[in-house]
Amino acid sequence: IEHLMLSPNNKRAAFLHRWIMKTGDMFSRLYTINPDGSDLYLLNDSGRMSHFCWRNESEIIGWGGLSNRINAARKYENISKYLIKPVLPLYHKLLSKRAKISNLISGYSYILFQDKTNEKYKVFANVLKYDGHPSCLRSNEDILITDTYPNKDEDFYQKLYIFDQREAMMKEFISIKHNQKFVNSACRCDLHPKVSHDGNYISIDTFTDNYRSMCLFEIGTELEQNAK
Repeated sequence: IEHLMLSPNNKRAAFLHRWIMKTGDMFSRLYTINPDGSDLYLLNDSGRMSHFCWRNESEIIGWGGLSNRINAARKYENISKYLIKPVLPLYHKLLSKRAKISNLISGYSYILFQDKTNEKYKVFANVLKYDGHPSCLRSNEDILITDTYPNKDEDFYQKLYIFDQREAMMKEFISIKHNQKFVNSACRCDLHPKVSHDGNYISIDTFTDNYRSMCLFEIGTELEQNAK
């Protein structure tokens, strides 16, 4: 069980249920639950689910995949082992950097979930093309903060973005270079942006100058203005 996160009113919690299959592939499901352990609800059973955040008291937005034929086949280990796993190296080599095609095959995109319902929709697929660590402003649920991973194509810079969900507009807020030595190691440091409850600060994790540290930015109302 990973990525436990309380709703803004503290009445629900969301988490990922994950396990490694015999093929070596990870299967991830998104659940919500009451803090006392009651009313467990399975929101996404496609097997593809990553980072998420509560958009408000009843909606969750996160990076994952909806059910399709490929995701359904992953549930059957023999099919996954003999049909899917052999082509994964070729897939990663040819398509991993072609986000549109890769996301089409895997079903990955940002998804908007309505808690305790079967309502889930792909959102902003043409703008938000990569997994990140989303966080919404409590004062304005339409303003989303997310980041990118360090990669060679961008000289190992990690970027922090402000995304206006109403206008589907994204603006770069800051760019920080990751220590190249540790990009592909267990010591890699993602930005993990989080907005304070009052909306005045944003914190990120960094790995620059050979030090792992946390940075705190005072943003106030500028965060919402920058998204315009």
